[in-house]
Amino acid sequence: MTDTEDVRRRLVGGGAISAGGVVILVVLAGVPTTPAEAIPVVWIGVGGVLLVLSGRLERLSLGVTTVGWPRVGAVGLAILAVGSSTVGFVQLLEASGWFGLLNAVFALGVALILAFGALECWFGGLQIDEDAFAVEE
Repeated sequence: MTDTEDVRRRLVGGGAISAGGVVILVVLAGVPTTPAEAIPVVWIGVGGVLLVLSGRLERLSLGVTTVGWPRVGAVGLAILAVGSSTVGFVQLLEASGWFGLLNAVFALGVALILAFGALECWFGGLQIDEDAFAVEE
């Protein structure tokens, strides 16, 4: 398996987990009725779908231009990172006790990891070999 296939397989896996989590959340908790309930569902769902698309499609057609899979993956990871950091900071402000603080630290740590992944995809190989982010013609 090449590095490109490995990166893309991981993006599909992360996206499937995110999108599947949204489906499970909606089935168990019901369809969100307020904006405060809908926003987390939307950002996790959109981020997950973009990750699946980046792993499955070589290029994504957006109007008159096409975007390579690394950029689509970077946007999906960035959406998830921004959402996770928002949840982390809200938890940090509202934390009551050790559990709330631990929850905030976990959310911010996940956001940091996702942000590094987004930068790696966007710039095409800062720490990972740049050949892993090649887009076939």
